[in-house]
Amino acid sequence: MLVPAPGCGEGESPYSIVDGLHRGDPNAASALFDRAGERVNRLVWRMLGADPEHDDLVHQVFVDALANVHKLRDPESLDRWIVSITLNIVRKELRTRRLRRLLRLDVEDADAPSPELDPERHMLARRFYSLLEQLSADEQIAFTLRLLEGCALAEVAAACECSLATAKRRLSRALASFTRLAQVDPVLSCWIASRRHEG
Repeated sequence: MLVPAPGCGEGESPYSIVDGLHRGDPNAASALFDRAGERVNRLVWRMLGADPEHDDLVHQVFVDALANVHKLRDPESLDRWIVSITLNIVRKELRTRRLRRLLRLDVEDADAPSPELDPERHMLARRFYSLLEQLSADEQIAFTLRLLEGCALAEVAAACECSLATAKRRLSRALASFTRLAQVDPVLSCWIASRRHEG
């Protein structure tokens, strides 16, 4: 579900956080990060894997949130609002990277090993994300939210700010493309097949 992980932001209601942000209370920014930081970190990780730009992208989410807090009127939508900003930041990054690849501006391997994964699982993660990045940004986000985050289709649509029908089409295209690409990799092929059965 598109809500903060249990324990995040305890003691701070979205009402008090949003009110504090509107008043320019510096403590409200810390409360916002306490509430949403874990969720934002996880979403960026899910969509990009072990990425050297991870921390910068998470930071940019909160920079954008603070810069645009005047647009947030309904405190109850705080969590959805942060998720939406996160997805927009990642979407822009994915499109920028795709353009750089098309223009052959990426001269280094952007992948970085994760300290949380053993070498075998890190290699599997690299293979997985190398296929995932071949999808369009919108398809990649729908795929990540549905299959990795376990969001319901209605939640995917809400997070992507699109209709349920559009979310279904994006997910269908993403699954078809990823499955086709994964067919040459027995490990990834088994993984996506098991996830589809779960869904």
